[in-house]
Amino acid sequence: NAVIVILCRNSDRPSMATTLKNFEARFNRKFKYPYVFLNDKIFDDGFKSEMLQIVSDGSQATVQFGLVPEEHWSYPSW
Repeated sequence: NAVIVILCRNSDRPSMATTLKNFEARFNRKFKYPYVFLNDKIFDDGFKSEMLQIVSDGSQATVQFGLVPEEHWSYPSW
C-alpha cells in the first residue's frame, strides 16, 4: 500500500492541476493510490474543489487535505 503525498500551496493551483491531470492519466488511473495534500495554510475551497474534480474524473482515488504547522514547514531561526 502507498499514498501520494504532495506538499504545495494555494498559489500552486495552476501547475498542480496540470501535474495532477498528467499523473492521473499516465499512472494513478490504473493504481488508484490515495492523495494527501499538505500546506502550511488552510487550502482554499477553489484549490480543493479543482483537485477533487481532477481526481474524480481520473482514478476516483480518495483525497485528503492537511495542515503542516509553520515550524515544521519553514527553516529554523538558527
